[in-house]
Amino acid sequence: MESSQERRPASRGRVNVSRVLHPTDFSPASAAALEYAILVARLAGAELHVVHVVAYPEGVQTSESVLKKACGAAGKRLAELCDTIDGVASVVSAVRVGSPHTEVIDYAHGAKVDMVVMGTVGLSGDRATPIGSIAEKVIRALDIPVLTVKSPRPPKSAARVCSLCAKPSSDVICDACKESIHGEAAYRRFRKS
Repeated sequence: MESSQERRPASRGRVNVSRVLHPTDFSPASAAALEYAILVARLAGAELHVVHVVAYPEGVQTSESVLKKACGAAGKRLAELCDTIDGVASVVSAVRVGSPHTEVIDYAHGAKVDMVVMGTVGLSGDRATPIGSIAEKVIRALDIPVLTVKSPRPPKSAARVCSLCAKPSSDVICDACKESIHGEAAYRRFRKS
C-alpha cells in the first residue's frame, strides 16, 4: 500500500505565473482561448503576450511584398484585438512569420513565458487529431504548462480568415492574396527570361 506522503507532489511551492502567451489565428477557437488567457493573466497579475503567426503557404514562394502586406494586415487586426483587452498588468503583441508551431515555441522561449493558453482547433481545422496539430506540437515541445481550450464545433458556414492577410475568406488564402502571389510569380518568370 502506498503511503499518503508518496502520492503528494514533490514540491508544494507557490506557482508563479508572470507572463502568459496566447497565440491567435483570429479563429473562434482562439477567441475562446483568449478569454481564459485574460482570466489567468488577471488572476496572476501577469503580463499577457498575444502573438499571431503569418504562415507561409505550403509549396508557394512568397515574395517580401506579399509578406509585408500580410504582416501589416495581421498587425492591424492584432492591435484591434489587443485594444479590447483590459484588466491585465500589460499586453504585449507580436506578429511573426513562419511555421505556426515553431514560431509559438520560439516566442515562448524568447519571452520566457510561464504558461501558454491556446485554442485546440483553429484555422488548420484538423479535427482528426483530438487537440489540433499545432496545439499538440506546442504541448510536446514546451516544458511549461499549456492550457488548451476546446471551442464548440463551428457551423459549416463559419467565417474563416486568410492566413496571409487575416481578412475574411472562404479559403485558407483569399483570392486577392492568391492573385498577388501569382502576379509576382509571373513577373519573376518574365524578368528571368
